Amino acid sequence: MTIRLKRRFQKKVKSGRAFFSTSVLALIASAGLTQTMAFAEIEPPKERIITTSNVLTQVVVALGKEAELVGVDTTSRTTPSLKKLPDVGYRLALSTEGILSLKPTLILIAEGAGPQNVLDQVARSKVPQLMIDELNSVEDIVAMTEKISTALGETSRGEQLATAGEISAEQLQSVVAKRPNYRGYFIMQEAGGKGSVSISGRDTSADKMLALLGVQNLFSSDFNNYKSVSIEGQMEKRPDLVFIGSRRDFASESFDQIAPFKHLSKGMKEWPAKLQPKCVFELDMSRYLVYGIHIFDEVLALREAVDACMTEAK
Repeated sequence: MTIRLKRRFQKKVKSGRAFFSTSVLALIASAGLTQTMAFAEIEPPKERIITTSNVLTQVVVALGKEAELVGVDTTSRTTPSLKKLPDVGYRLALSTEGILSLKPTLILIAEGAGPQNVLDQVARSKVPQLMIDELNSVEDIVAMTEKISTALGETSRGEQLATAGEISAEQLQSVVAKRPNYRGYFIMQEAGGKGSVSISGRDTSADKMLALLGVQNLFSSDFNNYKSVSIEGQMEKRPDLVFIGSRRDFASESFDQIAPFKHLSKGMKEWPAKLQPKCVFELDMSRYLVYGIHIFDEVLALREAVDACMTEAK
């Protein structure tokens, strides 16, 4: 009898130990799984990005990283959401305090940004920087896109963006090659005085845009950069086309809802009817003077409108 009780007790003890061991292991495994899941759900810390050019801001936004922007240059403030971000100044007139006070973890700096003393002070802060060379070709734009996407951990998206840009560039080149070449020039509306305006010469963003469009810049052989030209001086060129660049107010409406250009049916003010260009277009400078990832699509849309207008004007 005693032996049986002892054996029964031993069995219960063994059974209890087995249950305890199983339960503890289950709890440990559960805790380990929960901890693993917790680690898996923890996202890597977000960057605090500052961009110093609209060209660079466009790429950051296209890569899905707009939420990581903490400051942009003045030309990048093209949408209501970007307009809410702190303004670090114009690309050529950046502020050291304006940049470093935002505690960035990455600063994207475009070629030609400055002044140099500000760039030197920012460099001494040891904040990581990504320098982007001047863009003069499709290959440059692709290289920029890949460089930024790699820095932001979005290599796959960057490759897709670069490929899309190459396709758009090839499509634009194909269309322009089959269409007539026109003669024209670009006016910077926000500069110049009464009776005269600033016209684009060579080596400007507008000059690049006209070349992509298949329009000979009538002032490219006259001067570099932008220069004030009288109405008489403009009329002497007898242009087929005139493009007037303006800046829109992006605070009140969505960037995507603003037409990037419009045909000005009344032509040029103060020009006699017999000297009027065949077509005059007003262009949104925040799109057409940004030689970046969207320029080929923008110019292709404009080229279609130009051809339609010139055909009607014949």
